[in-house]
Amino acid sequence: MNAPVRHAVHHGLERGWIEFQLAMTNRQEVSWTLVTAMVPIAVLLGMRNTPVPGYDLPVATFAVPGVIGMLVAFVAVMGVMYTIAAEREDGTLLRYRAVPFGMVGYLTGQVLRSTWTSCSVSCSYWCLGCSCSKG
Repeated sequence: MNAPVRHAVHHGLERGWIEFQLAMTNRQEVSWTLVTAMVPIAVLLGMRNTPVPGYDLPVATFAVPGVIGMLVAFVAVMGVMYTIAAEREDGTLLRYRAVPFGMVGYLTGQVLRSTWTSCSVSCSYWCLGCSCSKG
């Protein structure tokens, strides 16, 4: 990786971390994240005592990996698509295209932001999965 690309990736990582911090302080972003996280958690908590036929484990324990996969796909696809569409409207993408290697930094920042968002909500699901297991 040459120096300009490495520099763009470095700034993209900084941008992604800053955007994640701003997203976690934005009331609308936090409420959307909580709503999308709490609905499956409420369903899993409701099914925590229902055993899977033929096994001793509850249904919620089997469902946690699928819910986490759905969450990661939703955040990675829908979250990034929404952000790109919104930033295309206000001209952010044009500004990044004008800067050398600007799109590399922009893409790095978006990937980092969606990864941190997925990880922060996935941790709550893993904690829920551990607390729902009867082990």
